[in-house]
Amino acid sequence: MAFGTGTRILQPGAPYNSDNRVYLRERGNDRTRLVSSDSAGRPATGDYGGLISGDGRYVALAGQFSSLTPPGTVSSRWLLRKDLRTGRVETHRIPQASGPATGLPLSGFDLMAFSADGRLSAGEVWYVSADYSHWAVRIAVFDWVSHRWAMLGSFGAVRLLQAMSADGRYLAYTATNIPGHERELYLLDRATGVTRHVGRGPAGPAARHYHTQLSGDGRVMVTTWNRNPETYDMNVVVRRTSDLAVVNSLHGNHVTGADAVSYTGRWVLLSVLRPDGSGNVDVYRWDRTTGQRVLVSITRAGRPPSGDSFGVAITEDGATAIFTSHAGDIVPGDIPDDGEITDNVDVFAVTTPEAHRCR
Repeated sequence: MAFGTGTRILQPGAPYNSDNRVYLRERGNDRTRLVSSDSAGRPATGDYGGLISGDGRYVALAGQFSSLTPPGTVSSRWLLRKDLRTGRVETHRIPQASGPATGLPLSGFDLMAFSADGRLSAGEVWYVSADYSHWAVRIAVFDWVSHRWAMLGSFGAVRLLQAMSADGRYLAYTATNIPGHERELYLLDRATGVTRHVGRGPAGPAARHYHTQLSGDGRVMVTTWNRNPETYDMNVVVRRTSDLAVVNSLHGNHVTGADAVSYTGRWVLLSVLRPDGSGNVDVYRWDRTTGQRVLVSITRAGRPPSGDSFGVAITEDGATAIFTSHAGDIVPGDIPDDGEITDNVDVFAVTTPEAHRCR
């Protein structure tokens, strides 16, 4: 598992600062090591976000004020990839601005997806004026083998990447001409070049897009729609990417969305509002084949935790779920996140939990 944190307790002797660094947790041997470092293992400075490839060999990084970029370059305008076997760090500059983005002095890359083989990094390239009054964004895919960028569309309409399949073939994205109103969902097949509009289906014509996931094999897309934009009335709709036919629809007063999808699309992690009035959100594993929903965000004692939890990832066989939680009672000795003084959000892995069916 790759994760980012600003804490320094994982790095002995390092002073605390506000930088966010990326670490790798190897669950097989309970080892945690720093990833945002140079080839010699020296910690890098700057803020980082990272994603790990499906084969576990590479970590893609996007850094702000990164010390890993070539000397004398503008450090916020580079994408990075680290080979976990060799320690080698590769860097590449984001594309030069063009069209409406020309002349905007601030720029960067938001990393949002990484292919299973570590070859493709996908996200959004953005350019902003110094006073942040003008900005332009394009979806971009970088190929670490050919060292080429593939840009989606122009800088006119606002396009925001939602998900990429593990092989990089499918891209799901929202688009609008008005920032902040990304309601329309599209699916691009990069193999054929065909883009299709994705309807709202059972969510209804007034629904607004909330979030989309793609299965790793690219066969299904799982979209959370807000049925009523004035409230949080969520509807999870599962479609085949081949013909965009609806295969599942899940709506309920307490379902707040789909957080993660397994490689084959059989298992989905759902966020579900607890019906006891506490306001806490739990994570359930939904088996689309059997319809069973099982609580996975539980304490070691088998109870629901004392705070919110949110799904992150699920393995291909559905046996292990990764989630984050603000609770402090999932494992002994933890500290809860109070949202004010103590900022403590932890990452957990649960394998074949003893749990209860969702009601």
